[in-house]
Parts: sequence; C-alpha cells; structure tokens
Amino acid sequence: MALEVIGSGLLARAIASAADKVPDGIICAAGVSDSTCQDESAFRRERALLRDLTGRARERDAVLVYFSGAPVYGRVGGLRVESQDATPQTPYGRHKLECENMVVDSGARHLVLRLPNVVGPGGNPHQLIPSLVAQALGGSIVTMTAATRDLLDVDDLAIIVAALLRGGAYDTVVNVASGVSTPVPRLVEVIAEILGTSPSVVSVEGGDRQEFSIAKVRGLLPGFPRFEPDYPLNILRRRVPAITRALMDGATR
Repeated sequence: MALEVIGSGLLARAIASAADKVPDGIICAAGVSDSTCQDESAFRRERALLRDLTGRARERDAVLVYFSGAPVYGRVGGLRVESQDATPQTPYGRHKLECENMVVDSGARHLVLRLPNVVGPGGNPHQLIPSLVAQALGGSIVTMTAATRDLLDVDDLAIIVAALLRGGAYDTVVNVASGVSTPVPRLVEVIAEILGTSPSVVSVEGGDRQEFSIAKVRGLLPGFPRFEPDYPLNILRRRVPAITRALMDGATR
C-alpha cells in the first residue's frame, strides 16, 4: 500500500510535500471548502467522492482521513467538544456533518478531523485570513466585535496528521486545533501592521467565539504541540506576505 492524497488545494499540497513522514492511507483533501457554499450539486459531488473513497479504504484496509470543521458544531456557547451533539446551522455545516456520518458508518477505518481556520501560503478569498488580507489591501475591513478564531498553520496540520496515523489512531472523530482563540479585531490589527496599511475598520456587534477542546487529540497524541498564546500572530507574520502575493497574482490573471 502507499499514501494516496486526493485533492490539489492547500491541505493536499502540504500533506503531499510531507509524504515521506505520512504512513500509508487515503487522505481526502478535496471537496467543498467554502463555508458559505449552498450549492447542492457541489455537495453531491463530495458525497459521491466519499462513497468511492470509503469503498477503496475498505478494499485496502487503509485509514481514510476526512477533514471537517467548526460549522458542524453550529453555535456553541463554550468549547467545541467532540462528544457534544452537533447542531449545524448552515447548509455547509449540515453537509459536512452528513459527510462525517457517511465516513463513520461506512465500515472503513477512518479518522475524521474537525479543523479550525487553517492558514498557508494560498490566496483563496473564501478563507478567513486571505479574505481579511484582501479587505485590508482594499482599504476597508468588516469585523464582528465578539468573534474569535483558532488558527492552525497548514504545515503543523500535516505534521499532526502524520503523527496520528503513525500512532495508530483511527475510527474516531477528533478536533485538531491550536486551542488558542484570538479576537478577530486583533488579527486585523496584526495583518494591517504586516502590510503597512491603515484600512478603515467597520465593527459590527456580535460574532461567535471559535474555541476548540484539544483534550482528546492530546490523549491520542501525547506529543501534540504546545501552542503558545502568540502562535496565531506568528502564523500571520509568516504567511501574510505569501498570501498577499497569491492574491495580487490572482488579480492580474
């Protein structure tokens, strides 16, 4: 058997680049990644892909890794914990929960990972940080005063996925996040500082706190990294220049 990475986006590229460290398995890093999506045809394509991949995983007795995310939880007043009832509030969240259930009920060995906002060098404007960078470059940013977000660097995610598979983790649903929740207005300040811009900021009341429990992943992986409070800001300092170049390159095509 060999590692099989399905997809061509941010997650797929990071895991493929670390393939020498990732054990055999099937990584599903394809499908709908825009949390605002309401396109049922796109949802159907992802479910069809999963039916194929779960069948292949059963035939090979391979672990299928599926990436889910915070929208499956819906609005949560505190920590997002894997054992709590998932009550998604959006079409995307309901779709991702349906996909999770397909994988769990398929009979294939599986690892369903619920992710926060993953950050890398790409400039996908549907993702949080590229969207904030694009707004800052445009001169105006809209933020919600109470919103916080957990950021995870894509390279750290690849390392964690490899470690979970090497450690024999499977047949479970687990949050993989930094556990550090940063106010979005603070993320905006740092992005503007990195860019050397002074965008106008429109503050809207409300917003949800994105806080993940990482107790379960620490139990599965005793060597799970200890992320310091400034970890999200360091991600921005590392990634915003490349995100900016990707956005500018996309604008010129």
